[in-house]
Amino acid sequence: KNTHLLRCAHPSSLRRTVMYASFLRISRALHLDVFDQPGRKLLFQQPVRQGDESHMGMLSKGYMGNILRINVANGTARVEPLPDELARQFIGGRGVAAKLLYDELLAGTDPLSPLNKLIFSTGPLASTAAQACSRWMVTTKSPLTGGIFRSTAGGGFGAEVKTAGYDVLIVEGRAEKPVYIVIQDDQVEVKDARHLTGMLTHETSAAIVK
Repeated sequence: KNTHLLRCAHPSSLRRTVMYASFLRISRALHLDVFDQPGRKLLFQQPVRQGDESHMGMLSKGYMGNILRINVANGTARVEPLPDELARQFIGGRGVAAKLLYDELLAGTDPLSPLNKLIFSTGPLASTAAQACSRWMVTTKSPLTGGIFRSTAGGGFGAEVKTAGYDVLIVEGRAEKPVYIVIQDDQVEVKDARHLTGMLTHETSAAIVK
């Protein structure tokens, strides 16, 4: 129950040694204290940094503590705090996104209406030293089933979202024309994308970067 404290037993085989080494690496990445057994010897302790408190409390380890909400209808964006209890009760990008979608959509919302939302979320291990853990998810209400839909992907996007300062991106509203979103840390812009219409994926990426 204590997210800041993990316990494990000593490894006794090569396989367990590899797993244990990975465990310690993740613990260091998330600034966790590690004990060999409940109430036993402290194996690894992260140094306490004074003045490092945030609105996320102890869950600031692994979280940036921010939700970026973007409305493509009017081109506005605002940053909201990621509630401590939300991250505590619904661990990881999948849980947080599912809870946000459940809370923010009214029953019977048309999946293809402007009231639906696209929620891009990362987990607490994204952009840490933990290998292959910077995955991310997109969650919405499915137009096919009418229920929750989620898809997961890899690449650098999840790590980039975290290093920009966010755990979750919520895209809402309906733009009158094709648009794309540019996020450079705290600078967020919704830009006209009509000149990109009809391009293939690699062509679109190259045009935006240029």
